[in-house]
Amino acid sequence: MEILDLTPIFETAIGLGAATLLGAGSWAAKRLADRLGLDAESNLANRLQDAVGWGVTYARNRALREGADIAKVDVRSAIVAEALGYVSGHVPKTVRRLGMTDSALAEMVEARLSN
Repeated sequence: MEILDLTPIFETAIGLGAATLLGAGSWAAKRLADRLGLDAESNLANRLQDAVGWGVTYARNRALREGADIAKVDVRSAIVAEALGYVSGHVPKTVRRLGMTDSALAEMVEARLSN
């Protein structure tokens, strides 16, 4: 009587089973993250970007209404300061949760102001 070696079949089945479990685990982890709202940091970053944009627009328009030359360094500094105040006043929790410093916010405002 000859013994049939099923080792290659078992190895293939185990490999396919492991790949299937890994795929299912990844899918389940993504579903759990979506349900728990773990993409909230991305939403906060988008909210901060929006607030920076609105703050720059507000400060720039106010300076223009007052007849200021926004190309001057001192006027641009005042616009940055006012935009920072706008952002800090309108989305303070977002700023805190993202751990943004004043200098990081100022860089964001200056970058947006350059556009």
